[in-house]
Amino acid sequence: KQSGDTATVLTLPGGKILAIVTNMQGTSEEPNHRVITLRYTADGKLDATYGTKGIAPISVPNRTATTSGAVYSNGKVFVGMTTMTEARSTGAVARINSDGSLDKTYGANGIADISTESSAAINDIDVAPDGSATVAGTTKRNAACDETQGLIAQLKPNGKADTSFGTAGVTYSSIGFSNETKSVTHDSNGKVVAAGYAQRESDGVAQFSVLRIMPTGKLDASFGNGGVGTYSLSDQEDIGSQVAVDSTGRIVVGGTQWSEIPEPSLQGCGKLTDQTFRTANALDRSGFELLRLKADGSRDSAFGNNGAVVTPIDGGAAASSLEVTAESIQMAGFSFTKELRYSVTVARYFA
Repeated sequence: KQSGDTATVLTLPGGKILAIVTNMQGTSEEPNHRVITLRYTADGKLDATYGTKGIAPISVPNRTATTSGAVYSNGKVFVGMTTMTEARSTGAVARINSDGSLDKTYGANGIADISTESSAAINDIDVAPDGSATVAGTTKRNAACDETQGLIAQLKPNGKADTSFGTAGVTYSSIGFSNETKSVTHDSNGKVVAAGYAQRESDGVAQFSVLRIMPTGKLDASFGNGGVGTYSLSDQEDIGSQVAVDSTGRIVVGGTQWSEIPEPSLQGCGKLTDQTFRTANALDRSGFELLRLKADGSRDSAFGNNGAVVTPIDGGAAASSLEVTAESIQMAGFSFTKELRYSVTVARYFA
């Protein structure tokens, strides 16, 4: 049996549409996933000039793969992926030509691996005008304690690691007990802006987290607290998952409120003796959340309640995309009723 999970849809010049999908095969114990791209004409038909009858898989030798995001830039499509073997997972970026083939001049035959000390997953990708790619991801910080840490990695236009950025092209986030970097973009000054969530050292409850990073890979000391900001939006858990910078330099973060904090479980990892963990139960997700910050990382008090807006949705909801214009902020995701009837859900807010 096979199923698919669409990660990204891009509108290309001329009105064509590209969908990047994880084609899920195998079993949960032995997955054999692969990434497939599909291009449609403006009227919704598969484009026969692309790949084979409109479909082009991304071949990753000896590994399975999933995708989490893609960007179109200068005639090429950059696809962020997590590739897997039995031993570990590795973040990677594929660059695709306009006909669906891999660009063999990029990385190793079209695929650039992100070098990290332990297993890593890629959550988002952004591409600069010169073709350099910046990815946001997550890696293990302490596997025994289930601690993760966010990562930001940068690749040169040829797919090689940008060694002028961070350490060997990678910068890690050490916020809180555990953290994840879920989304990445750049501001008008070329600085990296990344967002996700961090679990507090005191009780493990998740908060929105935002980092601003200089082109060298070092934290920007003029932002937040030494380049980092953490923000609680509610008395529940706040999971940031998307970030954007508007035309005036304000930072907008979108995410999901988790409605219940599970019972603490005893750890013994030297940091917390009574650590709280979230469950993977989607029913805990209760609504959309928005946070707007000034360029220095302080909350924008002119927006919502001290910069924050929480939108509960009956049954539950989770956000998956964010779009910011001069007039409005739009979030999209899914919602569900108590009877588990799911719907695509879009919310629009005045900017």
